[in-house]
Amino acid sequence: MTKAGKYFAVLLLLMAGAAVLASYVSSLKQDSAQEGANSPVLAAVTIPQESSTPAAKVGGEAIPLFVEPQTAVPVAGPAPQSPARIEPAPRPRTVTMRMLVTAYCPCPKCCGAWSDGKTASGKSIWANGSKFVAADTRLLPFGRRVSIPGYNGGQAAPVLDRGAKIKGHRLDVFFPSHQQARKWGARWLDVTVILD
Repeated sequence: MTKAGKYFAVLLLLMAGAAVLASYVSSLKQDSAQEGANSPVLAAVTIPQESSTPAAKVGGEAIPLFVEPQTAVPVAGPAPQSPARIEPAPRPRTVTMRMLVTAYCPCPKCCGAWSDGKTASGKSIWANGSKFVAADTRLLPFGRRVSIPGYNGGQAAPVLDRGAKIKGHRLDVFFPSHQQARKWGARWLDVTVILD
């Protein structure tokens, strides 16, 4: 077979494939019209019904040698995408410590000479809604968050202060009034320390 003959055979095969595809799309469009469905995909496909373009016959069926350009107008927007899977945030690393938890307020009785409205970390006593703790900063540095049962609604509170008597496994929770601090008293509790 000559080189021109091979090209002609490939051309005929391509045209036959195009004819099969056009026939399939046409049958889908007819089925859709019969069922009354408005598929946005099929509505955007246009197939010429009758054309004056030259055609070749393959297997008794006319195949256009070229297709006239047509403009397709989409009926609907893009198909909805499946929702993206949202991965849960990784849980922070924590450690539980048994600690003696006492309470204090900003009065001179609790804070002595340091009752100036500032914590040892330099933050105001009104920082974090006045929900913070004093700790031994060798064990729990400033900024470390701790969750203490019965304090701050179970939410973690930052370490913003330290005290002369707060050493080792001992915490002092802050309250705005002396009455609230006395009501808390002293309790041994399992405290959750957030390491991240």
